[in-house]
Amino acid sequence: MAAVFAAAITIRTMEKTDRQSERRHRELIEFQLRPERLRLTRALHPQIDDLKNVAADLEDFQYLEDRIPSGFDVNRRWLSGVADRYLDTFFKLEAILKRRQFEEGINLFDGITTRYLDELVENVSHTRNQLACHVVFDKQYVADPAHNQHYPVNFEEAFPRDQRKLEAAIELLPRLIESLEVVERKYGMKAS
Repeated sequence: MAAVFAAAITIRTMEKTDRQSERRHRELIEFQLRPERLRLTRALHPQIDDLKNVAADLEDFQYLEDRIPSGFDVNRRWLSGVADRYLDTFFKLEAILKRRQFEEGINLFDGITTRYLDELVENVSHTRNQLACHVVFDKQYVADPAHNQHYPVNFEEAFPRDQRKLEAAIELLPRLIESLEVVERKYGMKAS
């Protein structure tokens, strides 16, 4: 009987020791993840909210084409409308994506989020450059249509590529936002 009692006490002591060891292990893991979580928090906030605001600014993009009268030079007028309405938005989006705290957290993102980000950065940069260039040359073109020969590239040849990059940027933005929120949940930083 004493042997059974001693065995029960030993088992109980071992279970208590195991629980304490498991608790210490969890605390140690939590302590080790703290710097990563802090860096991720800084990378995601306020950037997610700012990206959502930019996405809201771009929501009416799909209706822009309906506001451009058909006829002569429709592509140029469409791009002029886009530049007038969204150039500042693309500058703002590019600035958000280049924030130091956002860039410092990139290595904590998963592969799909990083891919969306890389593609978005490339398309936003191209679009912003093209829209800014177009604004300058469009003003000169309106003043003197012969000035088109000084456009840095053949407008009609470049337009389809520029339009694809612009539309890709607008399509990628909500995907990136959703993917950033998934990363946030994976790190246990936000309730699902």
